Amino acid sequence: MKTLVLGGSGRTGKLVVQELLKANHPVRLLVRDRKKLPSELLNNPEVECVEGSITSLSDNQLEEYIKGCSTVVSCFGKNLTLADTTKGLKLLTTSTKRIHKIVKKIHQSSLASLPTRYILMNSALTLNKDEGESPNLAQWIVTSVLKMVMPPFRDNVDAAEYLRKHRHTPGFEWAIVRPGYLIDSKRSKASKYNVMSSPTGSLSETTLRINVADAMRRLVTSDECWEQWKGKMPVVFDAKKK
Repeated sequence: MKTLVLGGSGRTGKLVVQELLKANHPVRLLVRDRKKLPSELLNNPEVECVEGSITSLSDNQLEEYIKGCSTVVSCFGKNLTLADTTKGLKLLTTSTKRIHKIVKKIHQSSLASLPTRYILMNSALTLNKDEGESPNLAQWIVTSVLKMVMPPFRDNVDAAEYLRKHRHTPGFEWAIVRPGYLIDSKRSKASKYNVMSSPTGSLSETTLRINVADAMRRLVTSDECWEQWKGKMPVVFDAKKK
């Protein structure tokens, strides 16, 4: 079955799509502007491109795009800038709630035997209460300030909290991928990276976008990987050079 990728025209989203295609996994893309996609994606027979914005789609339209997909991947998460405070402030939380509601409806009204997977790209600054994570003083100061002056950070936290509270919905499974500060790279293949239950190290930990894309691809294509991390919030950090 296909994977529906949201935010597939973004810097990380494009890489997720490319990694899925390398694994011979068909993709359905929801993008605002087809022109932002490279020609090799638009011309790929394994890519179905749907132009539109999740904020403007009706529930019925979004339901049709989710049907026939085994997984929904959200790549809306991004590094925070001051410009982000003026737009899309609740994009993650709103879209997550809608997808959860629609998937629940699909499975209640059909005989679908397999649950739909939802993979949300978030941030390592978002704490996982299930793992007993608590901020040290420096983290507490930074996250407190971000919550006040950067609404997108609050959106990250609220989206994760919503999923934690709805982990037992029949037909709906989720995983939240938490990278460090995202770094662009010219690499076409992932480098070494670590996947862990909770963040270690300082607030300056980084993650190459290609590494996040590879980690998300593995959640889509590997049942073993999915069983390990479903209902959890894996942290993805680049491996430190020795």
